[in-house]
Formats: sequence, C-alpha cells, structure tokens
Amino acid sequence: MTKPRPSRGWQAFSIVALLLVLPYEFGALFRRPSAYDAARYAIDTISVIGLTGYAFARPLGPQRFWRVFAPIFILFNAAIALRGLPRMLEWSALPRESWLGIAMALAVMLGMQLAISGFMALALFRHGGWLRGPETETVDFLTAFD
Repeated sequence: MTKPRPSRGWQAFSIVALLLVLPYEFGALFRRPSAYDAARYAIDTISVIGLTGYAFARPLGPQRFWRVFAPIFILFNAAIALRGLPRMLEWSALPRESWLGIAMALAVMLGMQLAISGFMALALFRHGGWLRGPETETVDFLTAFD
C-alpha cells in the first residue's frame, strides 16, 4: 500500500497553527506560569506538533501516544470552554444596548475557536488512528481543494 500524499490544506493549516502557537505558548512555558497555564501551553504545543505530524504524514512519536493524547485534547478544550462560561454571565450586567454587539463578537470568537479546535481534534484523532484519513474517505474538506 502506498503512503497517501500529504494534503496542502492540512499542511497550510498546520503551518499557520505552528506560527500562532509556538512563538507564544511554547515560550510561555519558560516564564514560570501557573499550573493551569502550563498545562494549557503544553497541551496546545503538543497538539500543534501532532497536527503537523498528521499534515506532513510523518509519525512524530508512537501512535499509542496520539491515541491517548487526542481525547485529552478534547477534554481539556471542553474544560477551557466551561471555565469561560461564568465570565459570559458577567456581561448580563451591561446595558441592553450593548448586548447585540457583544453577542455578535462572542458568536464570531466561539465559532473560530470551535473550528480551530475541531480541525485540530480531527487531525489528532486521525494521527492516533481513531479515525480513517482522507485516503479512505470520499470527501474531506481540507483535501477537496488539492
């Protein structure tokens, strides 16, 4: 069986993720962060490394590691989302005139976060062998434009 050609869509996504995550979050690991921030920075950094491994079809570590890490990534992202819910309740104290703008900004931010986390989770689950990759699927959004 031949190895599938890496998708340019996944490669572009992984390069953008690397450029966004590594300079800030990897460097922040060395600035004495709190335990929560250190865990968040470490998980984000490892997830980008896994995304890059999947995008360029290079196994970066044993597949068993990615099989365990992918669900941890999902659970940690869910915990981060739940941690932000109390902050949203504070916005109810603002005047009603500003609610529409806040709701629109919140919808855009949440949509972007869900999309980025969703695509990263998809790549990690594929890299770990939980899901089949594009070589066995009929349509894959990130490879449809190759």
